Amino acid sequence: MIVRLILCLLFLSYVVTAANTAAVGTNQPVVRFGMSSRMFREFNENDARMSVRAYAKQIADSRELVADPNPRVFSGIPELTKLLISGAVDMVALPTQEFLSLEQNLVAEPLLITIINGVDYQEYVLLARFDGGINALSDLKGRRVSVLDSVQGELAGSWLEVLLGQETLTSPESFFSSVTRPFKVSQTVLPVFFHQSDACVVTRQGFALMGELNPQITNQLRILAASPQLVPTVACFRAGFESSLKGKFVAAMTTAHTTPAGRQLMTIFQCDRTEVRPLSRLQSTQELLAARARLRGNASGLESAQPPPPTLTKEVGNR
Repeated sequence: MIVRLILCLLFLSYVVTAANTAAVGTNQPVVRFGMSSRMFREFNENDARMSVRAYAKQIADSRELVADPNPRVFSGIPELTKLLISGAVDMVALPTQEFLSLEQNLVAEPLLITIINGVDYQEYVLLARFDGGINALSDLKGRRVSVLDSVQGELAGSWLEVLLGQETLTSPESFFSSVTRPFKVSQTVLPVFFHQSDACVVTRQGFALMGELNPQITNQLRILAASPQLVPTVACFRAGFESSLKGKFVAAMTTAHTTPAGRQLMTIFQCDRTEVRPLSRLQSTQELLAARARLRGNASGLESAQPPPPTLTKEVGNR
């Protein structure tokens, strides 16, 4: 489930790319993509690119769009800021907390989010065994906890930190005896199931899938707490990017699932489609990050989690 979201985000880029072709003779500008390095920490980037290009080329060619098939991978907000100011990237896919920390004049709507199993968000759940003597968050003091550290689990650690803070139970590092951060849902859940860890935080969808594969998991594990609906990643455009060209790209992305090539790709990666969302969809995520910032007593930089820029221009409507 983790890999498929990253691949679908890559698809957002390649769906409009005539891979390895430069549209000889065209005067259209070449659109450049940027992706946060955090989007690649779980899988082989080159393998993902190769698996997507064949499908994306068909769609890109059909809409006569030209794009650079090699996205710029950036590490952190300072580097992305430079890329946006210089015009070196036109569209970016990144964790929501990075998006919220950007200056408001650097990016523009629309926001694009991948739909998986009918929803555009993730919920995180804190799990423990029924027979482990753990009935409340406070019972986990001095216990071993695993927290999903993946693209879909991007906000899992932040939610757990806020959850502890709301009950004045100090930071995760001080409260728990150990905190491990696996990339995979199975590596996060199974240690709790087999008594090797005391609790874990994973996505609700991941927990449900594990239960479908092995019903004993849902029979033996209980949900101690659940997060609000959070959006871990988004894709957006550089402010000032040509609106007419942006419209074509958004149309290609949001209708890809209606084409044979797009449907095949979505089936392979087990996702539904890509949709446009308003900035307000990020409100609960913004509130979580702001609560974390208050706990840390940090009112600057990434941790300040400034509200989504209210003045972004909505140049492309919902489709």
